[in-house]
Amino acid sequence: INSPENDPEEKKYQPMHLRISAMFALAVSLALLVLSGVGARNVPPPTFPSSYYEANPQMEVLSADARIYLFRNFLSEAECDYIKNKATPRLARSGVVDAKTGKSKIDDIRTSSGMFFNRGEDPVIQTIERRIANLSMTPVYHGEGLQVLRYEAGQKYEAHWDYFFDEKNAARGANRYATMLTFLETVEEGGETVFTKMPTPDGRDNEGFSECAKHHLAVKPHKASFLL
Repeated sequence: INSPENDPEEKKYQPMHLRISAMFALAVSLALLVLSGVGARNVPPPTFPSSYYEANPQMEVLSADARIYLFRNFLSEAECDYIKNKATPRLARSGVVDAKTGKSKIDDIRTSSGMFFNRGEDPVIQTIERRIANLSMTPVYHGEGLQVLRYEAGQKYEAHWDYFFDEKNAARGANRYATMLTFLETVEEGGETVFTKMPTPDGRDNEGFSECAKHHLAVKPHKASFLL
C-alpha cells in the first residue's frame, strides 16, 4: 500500500499513511470567484521554491504535546489558485468510511464536497508532494493522493479521527498517522479546524471565532497556510 511498485527493497515495508488535504472554505457569494480565477491549464511559474525550507518558513507550535504545527506561506498564491481551479470540476459530495465495511458512504456528519488527485498527477502536484515530504520528513510514497475539500456556508465535518478503525483498512497493513491540511482560501467568518480534545489556548481572544471553536484549540483558514 502506497509503496513503490518497482523497488523490491521498498516493497518490504508497510508504510503508514499520510493524509494530505487541501481545503478551501467558501461563502456562497464567493463560489463564482473560484470558477473565474486562474484557469486549470495555467500552470504556476516555477519561481516558488520546491523546497519549503528555501521559502523562509514561519512555524508556530500550536501544541507540543499533540504535535500540532502551523506553517505560513506553504504554497504560493498561484499554486492555491491552480489547485482550486483544477479540482472544482471534479468535486462531489464527500463521504465517510463505514466502520464495518471499510467503504465510503454518505453521512450527514460530513456535508462538504471533495475529490482526490492521483499521486504525481502533474508537475505542480509532484512539486507540492515533494515539499510536503521534505517538511514532514517522510517519503512521498507514504502519502495518499492530495485530497481537495470545499466547505460552503453552513457545511461541516463533525468531530472525527482520520485514523481508520474498520477491520478492512487495518488488514491492508497500514494506517494514517499524520494529517496535513493546506488552506486554499482565506475567509472572513467560520471555516475553523477545531481540535475538540484540546482546550482554548491561554490568553486567546475569542472574538471572530465561531461558537463551536470558542472553547477549543482552533485554526482559522488562511490562504497558503499548512497545518500538520
